[in-house]
Amino acid sequence: TRIRQEGYSWRPVFAEFVRRFKAIAFPISMLGRVQENVTNAKRIIEVSKLQNYQVGHTKLFLKYYHVEEMEARLRRFYKDVVRAQSAVRAHWARRRYKKLLERKRMSQAERAAAEARDAEERRVREERQAELARLEAKAREEERQAAQLLAQQAEAEARKAEADLKRISEEVAAQEAKEQAVKAQAEAEVARQEQERALMEAIEAREAELKALREADLLRAAKEKAEEEARSISMKRQESVRRREVESVKQKEEAEQKEREAKDLSERLKKAEEDMKQAMEKAAAIEAQRQAEIKRKEELFALSNYLGYSFNLSKWIAHCLGGEVTSSELTIEGNELRGKVSKTGNVNKAWKQRFFVLSMEDKALYYYESEKASKKEKGTIHGDEILRVFAPTASSGNKTPFAFLIETPERTYFCKTNSNEATRIWVAAISVFPEHRAKSEAMASEKK
Repeated sequence: TRIRQEGYSWRPVFAEFVRRFKAIAFPISMLGRVQENVTNAKRIIEVSKLQNYQVGHTKLFLKYYHVEEMEARLRRFYKDVVRAQSAVRAHWARRRYKKLLERKRMSQAERAAAEARDAEERRVREERQAELARLEAKAREEERQAAQLLAQQAEAEARKAEADLKRISEEVAAQEAKEQAVKAQAEAEVARQEQERALMEAIEAREAELKALREADLLRAAKEKAEEEARSISMKRQESVRRREVESVKQKEEAEQKEREAKDLSERLKKAEEDMKQAMEKAAAIEAQRQAEIKRKEELFALSNYLGYSFNLSKWIAHCLGGEVTSSELTIEGNELRGKVSKTGNVNKAWKQRFFVLSMEDKALYYYESEKASKKEKGTIHGDEILRVFAPTASSGNKTPFAFLIETPERTYFCKTNSNEATRIWVAAISVFPEHRAKSEAMASEKK
């Protein structure tokens, strides 16, 4: 898509380009042995002195005017060939005519001797040609055998490289397995040490528990003894008063703690309610925005839906151009746009003026030889075949003012008008076909 946007409309593969233009960069005697690859394609471009091109992985990316430049060089080459052939034929015709004049002046015996010499020269020449043909056949056979030998050597080297790669892969796998075994052994040793450490900690914990139990027994015996010694009414009363004071303080602290917890809970509940309210408002705003976006897309789809009864070509053009734009070269009648447009032919690249009619009822673009001859069209471009329509910029290599291009799977149409307004109106009007197709596909994917 980026290459198309930059104006590289001609994209031949290397083989097609070399096969078509190899006569420009290589001698005639080598044309049968020229390989159809990227190196020879670059050589042809360098000899042709093309500018502003790109080389891809499998094809060349060229401007639309490069086709005409290459064809012009090829035509010059063929004209040179024809001139050379004419000169050679004229030379041999003069020689033959001169020889016939000389034979006519000779006597019968001299003429017979001259014909015998000619026959001998023809025999020698034919034998020499046969020997040359035999040598060329032998050379071709030797080249074929050398190429076959190179292919066999390359295949053997490939098999050897594959075997080496397999061996290295097996060694790497074995090394990885060994490293995994060592790692597993180390992990097992760590696990055993952890188990031993846990066992020691359990033993120490059990001993501490036993010690605590013994100390608890001693404390319990001491407490019983102290209680027996402190049994008196006065001591019991004091103990009771102290306990009541302690419980009162504890209850007061618990009440204050519960009050603080209730207050904190109330504040958190209030904050949660505020957060929920904000979230609901945000969700409502998002839903409103989504509904507005859906409505906008539906309005745009309805505006570009040239299949519907309510489609208005004038409104669509005003929407594309950001307002109403008029041109004295064009007329809009209902859903039909008419006007004069110049275009190049598919073979002949000269500009010719045609009368274009865009009919939304027929969903097609017709062009006629003139406005008067509008009963039989010169050609038709169906709307569902149009991939893209755009006006190329000067930065992309365009040198034709007010030009625009219509791309279809079969062909790219090069067109131009006499004003910028007319070009913008034609591009906006024709773009309804690819725009509606793109919006239909987007809405279908969103529904899925």
